[in-house]
Amino acid sequence: MRATPGQQQLLLKINQLESELRRSKKALADLQSGDSLRELQHEMRASSEVMLSAQARYENLEVDIARILTDLELVEARIERDQQRLATSTVPKDIAGVQSELAALADRKSLLETSELELLETRDSAGFEVEEAKVLRAELAEKISVIESTIAVELGKLQSSVSIVEEQLRTSRASAPVELLEGYDRKASRGVPIGRLDDRDCGACRIALTSAVFSEIKSASEDELPTCPNCEAFLVR
Repeated sequence: MRATPGQQQLLLKINQLESELRRSKKALADLQSGDSLRELQHEMRASSEVMLSAQARYENLEVDIARILTDLELVEARIERDQQRLATSTVPKDIAGVQSELAALADRKSLLETSELELLETRDSAGFEVEEAKVLRAELAEKISVIESTIAVELGKLQSSVSIVEEQLRTSRASAPVELLEGYDRKASRGVPIGRLDDRDCGACRIALTSAVFSEIKSASEDELPTCPNCEAFLVR
């Protein structure tokens, strides 16, 4: 195929712009998909579940502690009444009964106090988990906010870059001869359509040409647009 040196350079420019456009559109699609945020958002959801679970345990433990405190008040009130009865009673049988009840009440009070301490420790642990989850959520929210701001800026840049490259590509393609452009597009549909001859290497497939093919291509006129025998891409010398 015939093409002036200027037209050959134009095809190289078109190929370069198309490659740049593909890269920019892929980067744009990656940003718009939000892949960079997914891991942080997953961590945020996990921390929310931890916090809600710990908060529920904390609130349930508060209810249990309140119930134990109520039972303790009842037991202590009963102990106080029994001690008053003991102080005023003169009947041995009654005294023995009150003493037995006081012993049982003392055991009950000891069990309630032990349970209260255990529940307080467990509640404090749950409260610590809640606070830890809150701190983690705040840190994640800050990271997400920073990434979202960065993405917004990068999206703007990429969208602008895509628009510029698309306009340059339209202008360049409009400047190329129809027949030459059709040949280029056919090759582009099968792979890399064009490359520079780099020493004896094809710039499209990176395979070295044989000595005979290399000599033939080098001796061709400057308006001849040869092709690589390996990948069939246009070769610009």
